[in-house]
Amino acid sequence: MECSRLTVSAALTLDQLRVKTSVAINWRNVWRTLQEVLTDCTKDNGWLHVSSAADRVVHYTLSQILYNTYEPPSDNELEVLYDIPDRGDQIKILWLQKAAIGFYTVKLKGTLIENTDEKYAMHMLDTAYIRTTHRRQGHGLSILTDLLQGRVGQDMGLSSPISRSMWRGDFLK
Repeated sequence: MECSRLTVSAALTLDQLRVKTSVAINWRNVWRTLQEVLTDCTKDNGWLHVSSAADRVVHYTLSQILYNTYEPPSDNELEVLYDIPDRGDQIKILWLQKAAIGFYTVKLKGTLIENTDEKYAMHMLDTAYIRTTHRRQGHGLSILTDLLQGRVGQDMGLSSPISRSMWRGDFLK
């Protein structure tokens, strides 16, 4: 049995307990399965901004637990582990039938580039993830549609590395 303590923000602490292939999250003194964490009956279908501690727990569960443990990155596909977003990053979660099935993060134009004195010259799509069970259903294209909505005429960049599936355009299908 392995136990680790993780602080997502000053106001939120999670306990992660992993026993073989089972994972549970203790949030606000209640143990929850991944399915319980990734389900929210108040969420409508579509891309929604992360705006609460509960949303941050959902993003963390997708990017740091589910992806790393059950859908790990493939070296052959040039996939990498996700870093925890910076405070100024925009995070959106894709909800479908009350379940969180993906996310993307954006580094906003004008924010400082980590460990430098430089700033981003344009908005940068930093991370993008759709659960494997929901891939090849147009959700990748919906990231671009959502991302560009309201940003007509603005430059948009992609951070690196870029996975092979993104280079091939698989995420658009």
